[in-house]
Amino acid sequence: MSLCDVIIASLPYVETQEPMMAPGLLKGVVHKANLSCRALDLNIEILHKINQYPGDSQTKVRRWFMYEENQSCPDTTAIITTLVEYAGIRIKEHAASWICLSLFCNTAKKFNILLCKWLRKNAPSSKIIIGGNAVFSNEQSQRPYARMLQRARLIDYFVVGDGEEPLYNILTGSVSGANIEDFQILNDLSIQPFGDYDDYNWQLYDRPRIPMYASRGCVRQCTFCDVHKLWKKFKLRNSDQVFEEMLYQINRTGITEFFFRDSLINGSISEFKKLMGLIADYNKSAKTPIKWSSFFIFRPQKQMPEQDWELAAQGGAGNLIIGVESLVDNIRYHMKKKFTNKDIDFGIEMAHKYNVNLVLLLIVGYVNETEADFQASLDWLEEHKQFAGKPIINISVGGTLTVTDLTDLYQNAQDFDIVLGDKIHLWENKKINLDYETRERRKEQFISRAIELGYPIVYDEKPVS
Repeated sequence: MSLCDVIIASLPYVETQEPMMAPGLLKGVVHKANLSCRALDLNIEILHKINQYPGDSQTKVRRWFMYEENQSCPDTTAIITTLVEYAGIRIKEHAASWICLSLFCNTAKKFNILLCKWLRKNAPSSKIIIGGNAVFSNEQSQRPYARMLQRARLIDYFVVGDGEEPLYNILTGSVSGANIEDFQILNDLSIQPFGDYDDYNWQLYDRPRIPMYASRGCVRQCTFCDVHKLWKKFKLRNSDQVFEEMLYQINRTGITEFFFRDSLINGSISEFKKLMGLIADYNKSAKTPIKWSSFFIFRPQKQMPEQDWELAAQGGAGNLIIGVESLVDNIRYHMKKKFTNKDIDFGIEMAHKYNVNLVLLLIVGYVNETEADFQASLDWLEEHKQFAGKPIINISVGGTLTVTDLTDLYQNAQDFDIVLGDKIHLWENKKINLDYETRERRKEQFISRAIELGYPIVYDEKPVS
């Protein structure tokens, strides 16, 4: 096993067959600092390990990752210990001076603590840096997570927000941008090196796709979302540079499919059309055309007319993941989504015509959803059932609405007529009798009806109460 100066690893738990972007993306930054590096997607490796256990054990392990409560039994504890040791050995075998751990979401927090303890015992001379979405401390946290680990001497540095510049600074002798609890923003996306995914074991993924990004932030300010609170401005990479990196990654890996990790790829219509034009021209003569998937927003027909949909199809649009969130106009207006059912209908018709797949993300039980609104959602399913399967290849219901601390819903709860509970899913709107039990009932009813009508459905299990 080759040794290196820096190792970057993504930690579980994210239930996805997609490669985690951070290790490969940040490996380019390490090379910029003239240091050697290995990038590990330990999330996918450990998912494969979990899948080797019997079904009941898998369920218990997943619940251990997913929920704050320590619902572990001796068998689950033994499995978690084995997984921590596996991750620790995979990291230690490279004898890196710097260990960088990426925590994509809160489901990585408990595992990270156990892993850091293991690394302090078994790799005591290595410096440990943590970063990722889960590192960001918040009002719901009685003890800021990163500070707690630092005071316990389990880590040396932490990075909150965009990690490229702080990581480079740490590795080159500065701590500018490190150990600061405020969210760090990368101002210029164009000067960053391309990602390096050479270390990824592509055989572990059901459908290998290179992770990419063309922007950061979002052009919307949805009430239930915190992206606009973190990235204050929507920032773009130049489409020429994005396309250049796509060709670079194809030449290095031979993979021609990409998954953009943007909040939405068509935040700027002009840059989106430019990128689609570049890919479309490439695809005309390519032996294997480029395909891509991304988060996306429906736009009014006047903003994105039919010719733009045709260009997107020629430019390799595969799966468009769209945060519709509600099938009722007045609810989406309240959310600040800024598109109508008419816009949805046009988008679905265009996707159907040009063979573009749609994944619709929905929230059942938004803060002002009445029984009449919910019934209208069920009616929508009936009225659009001819599109189930094509182009709507999936409806993702997730759980019912959760209210987290950086969102407008949380910070202005009284204005939205909601009373917050002691858990993020236990809020209530007493004016319309909308409590957690009602939302769960509606979710189950929605899922059942959608399945009856032939829609492919993905949903989350009920949280531990």
